[in-house]
Amino acid sequence: MRAAKGMTRRFLERSRELRERTLISEASGVLLTAGCHDFRIDDVAAASGVAKGTCYKHFGSQPGLIAVAVRQADEALANRLSAPPPRLNGPSDAFRWALLEAVAAQVRTLSLRSAPHGDGSSREDVSTGMFWPCCLERSYCPHGGAACSVAAIRACADGWKSSRRRAASQCIPAALGLPRAFLALGACHAAEVRRVTRSLMRMFGI
Repeated sequence: MRAAKGMTRRFLERSRELRERTLISEASGVLLTAGCHDFRIDDVAAASGVAKGTCYKHFGSQPGLIAVAVRQADEALANRLSAPPPRLNGPSDAFRWALLEAVAAQVRTLSLRSAPHGDGSSREDVSTGMFWPCCLERSYCPHGGAACSVAAIRACADGWKSSRRRAASQCIPAALGLPRAFLALGACHAAEVRRVTRSLMRMFGI
């Protein structure tokens, strides 16, 4: 009897963990396409095939679910930026690659945000690490934003001499502000943003 209860408890715990992972994954997709302001628990519940109350039961509140979704997307991108392709030659190449990939992730997210939402059936999978975790609606993300991803970029320059590390620390926010600046001007073309990012890195001596 005790063994049966233990198996039932483990099954329920496993079911709960699986449900939470599904909810977080769907919430991350909703966040990318809708942003914080238009994020709706109803959309996450519908996509996950559960009742709205289930989301509140697991995460307590809408901001709680958003924060977890942001963190998952941030960790996925950070993991990707922390594993540069083996073909790169040294930390300088790794830094440039990571910064360009982070900018590209912003462009992808902004492109999703500017496209019609549709029914969400083609929602992107944030676990690929290809998307920026913050919806970029505010200069400061109240849900944690891309802290892990930015730290992963900075880590590429940890072994540099102090003057180059300072240049890198100044270059990162400047480069990461480019996609939003391009969008404000009416266009956010990946090739053009990438070209300007490369020019900016040369200007900072990276």
